[in-house]
Amino acid sequence: MSGYKDRQPSPYRGSRASSGGKAHRPGGVRTTLAPLATNGVVTRLTVTVAGTQHGKIDVTDAETPGALVRLTWSTLSMVFTSAEQVQHLLGFFGMCRAGQMGMADLQQLPGIGSDPGGLRHNIVWTRTPMAAVTRETWQHPVTQKVWPVLALEISPIVVYIMDRTALASMIGDLIATHRLAVATFPDGAAFRDNPLAQSWKPKPEHHMRTIGSGFITQKHRTEPGQLL
Repeated sequence: MSGYKDRQPSPYRGSRASSGGKAHRPGGVRTTLAPLATNGVVTRLTVTVAGTQHGKIDVTDAETPGALVRLTWSTLSMVFTSAEQVQHLLGFFGMCRAGQMGMADLQQLPGIGSDPGGLRHNIVWTRTPMAAVTRETWQHPVTQKVWPVLALEISPIVVYIMDRTALASMIGDLIATHRLAVATFPDGAAFRDNPLAQSWKPKPEHHMRTIGSGFITQKHRTEPGQLL
């Protein structure tokens, strides 16, 4: 994975918020996007996941140059324009498995999974995402027990993964999304390899520089971020 910890990641690298009208995918193909009530650029979005995540996967304009694959988890929707993007995102979540030692199987957290006032986040990946992961600690507000959690930064998104169940269910959804992307996008044959395999490595421009085990315990959280 990528995302060097010794420099500030660009909030615009690899993604943007959809602003209605037309968007350009790699190669200059124009793609229809549903209009939003407001226009803007997402610079940083923090979400927290705990427990089973129920992903919804669908395709728009299948078998056309402007095809899109969408994966939605609760209030977060990600739109992909290539199989390479999905393969790398699955690989980044897969690499998080190396840092789940000591994490709770399931965290019971009030508010997780609720709908925060109807707020929705729609991210359209126009480039292959890059990512970095940090192993952090978090204190449960009720039991006061300190637990390890994973912070997966896929600029502009930071996903705080609170338990093993959330990680496993998100990986499962991404596996299904990857299969669909391989069958949908022109680059599917080139990026059909299983990114969960130990032999798989991100492309050099998406490579993560590891320090030690690749996970850095450097932060302590007292409360979760924005709820997903």
